[in-house]
Amino acid sequence: MTWNHGQHQGPSRSALDSNETTETRQSDVFRETLPNAMPQELIDHIVDQLSGDTASLKVVSLVSRVFLPQTRIHLFRSYIVKSQKSCEIFKLVIGTSLAVFVQYLHISTFIGVNFPIRLSNVKSVSFSDILYISDPFLQGLTRCTTIRTVALSGPALFVYDLRILQDFIHAFPGLRSLELRTYMQARSWAIAPAFRLEVEEIVLVMRLGLRPFLELIVHGPALFVARSMTVKDADSGDVPVLGALISITGDNLQELAFHFTASFEPDENLDILDLRSIRSLRCDTGTENSALQKWWCKTLRALQLGSCTLETLYVTSGDVGSELLKELDRLRISVRMTCIAPH
Repeated sequence: MTWNHGQHQGPSRSALDSNETTETRQSDVFRETLPNAMPQELIDHIVDQLSGDTASLKVVSLVSRVFLPQTRIHLFRSYIVKSQKSCEIFKLVIGTSLAVFVQYLHISTFIGVNFPIRLSNVKSVSFSDILYISDPFLQGLTRCTTIRTVALSGPALFVYDLRILQDFIHAFPGLRSLELRTYMQARSWAIAPAFRLEVEEIVLVMRLGLRPFLELIVHGPALFVARSMTVKDADSGDVPVLGALISITGDNLQELAFHFTASFEPDENLDILDLRSIRSLRCDTGTENSALQKWWCKTLRALQLGSCTLETLYVTSGDVGSELLKELDRLRISVRMTCIAPH
């Protein structure tokens, strides 16, 4: 009896390839047809719920092509360039169509390449550690008309010269807001007579030691112009320089948001703020008998009805006691209780 061993062998290689191809095609069809059963708006909304979860966004982006555009929006919206490795990856990204998704840039290293035209939707850029003015990437970045906000952040920021910093900030044609949340360091602290900071809005975060830089501005031959100012994490020692900064802006400053540290406890001798040009004040008032509310009452008592331009007080935390309400009524200032957090 003769056995035919070929009859007892497994499926041929071609048969396996055929089965795998069929399964792959069925899987592809499943991937492509299942999402299409839902409107694209619903798919985008589902992806939006994962906006803060990078790992999940990467997984979802592989499910189907219909998930890809919305995941890219979230994955590449904010980009951090802080090391040699991240810099090399960033150079690859900005050379592709992915560059159009970048809206917020955080830079703390030398990039060293020319600014690409594709990177045309950047709205905000922040710098920490050191500001490389000579970087050809930054020189091109200043010509980007979509940038509205520049932030100097981190534990400390080194700039070679304050005049160079001034020229760099003013090189952005569409700049509206400047945010300072760092301890400023410079090779030269000399302020030239022509030094000026002119922006629509400025945000000052005081907790990292911004006070010496502001003292340099208010005590030197500098010009400071802003329509809106937001102060965060101020303490008693910051009030004099911030008060002087508010005063030198003159009638230009119309909107002020002022938030102190949680431990802020003003004493009776603390300077008051000059609010004569302010139209809108947003602040924490504390409780009725707190030292903070008494300080705000003292500040408002210095205003006269005829010369006061303050129209609205937005209370972000605290309440409005009888003494504060009395001053607000005298000056005909309306009160709005809000729940906007100071941070």
